[in-house]
Amino acid sequence: MVAPAEASWPYPEAAWRHVVAAIDDSGYLASKIASCTKATVEDYLPLAPDLKGHDFDKSTICHWRRGGVKTPRREKMVVLKLTLLRLDDPSWRRWSDEQRMTALRDAIAFADEVWRLVVESRKSRTVIGVGKMSARHARTVHLLGEYGALLLQHVNDDDMAEVEAKLAVLHQLAGDGDDVRYWSALALVANPAYEAPSSHEKLLEQARCYAAEYKRAGEHSTARIYLSAAAKRGDGLAAFELGLMADFEGNAQEAVDHYQRAADLGCLDGQLRAERLKATVA
Repeated sequence: MVAPAEASWPYPEAAWRHVVAAIDDSGYLASKIASCTKATVEDYLPLAPDLKGHDFDKSTICHWRRGGVKTPRREKMVVLKLTLLRLDDPSWRRWSDEQRMTALRDAIAFADEVWRLVVESRKSRTVIGVGKMSARHARTVHLLGEYGALLLQHVNDDDMAEVEAKLAVLHQLAGDGDDVRYWSALALVANPAYEAPSSHEKLLEQARCYAAEYKRAGEHSTARIYLSAAAKRGDGLAAFELGLMADFEGNAQEAVDHYQRAADLGCLDGQLRAERLKATVA
């Protein structure tokens, strides 16, 4: 029903105003609203099981009022709107199934509108940040050179957040924790289905997948950026792939070095290739 996404992006003013307006228009105190959210969640669990655990207290509403929180989860926005709808109708206990579903749809629409405002704010902030070349973007260019600058130009180009996801992977391979959180958050805002690599192995696998895409497109220099970064983080398969590329291009000594590195990282094929190529070079 509701995409379980929470992004580490500052609470945008437009979204904040939308949420606060809904609270203020209800005429209820934060304490009253908060005290009813648990019952709302329990009542709607059969229809919306993903709302479980998303009731909240008075302090949460106070944070929303100040705009001093990170982007709230959609589930909490659904719970908020459902609670307000129930409070607004004293006969809510006698709602028919159709009325309950209508309230749920209205609550989801409210949450979607908050999220739309978040995305719109994110888009404008990203464009401004790129234009001014923020310190964060400067780090990306320093790390990735022209390719980094190219990626920054295409931030926010598609709903799948592929550019943001690539930036998150490359910064994670470089060990830039703060930048990883930043780009992952933007990827999640643009694409709620986005999932960051859940382990080191998944991270290396994702880097190799990106490299393969660029290889198929004939962009070998870009593929090497991903493979080199993964090899530096201990990926024997990436090092082996670098060896194959150098070997194919006729750079025997470079290929041997990569194959040997792959072997040192546990890739047996790297050792075999290194020995065969060494014999031909000698």
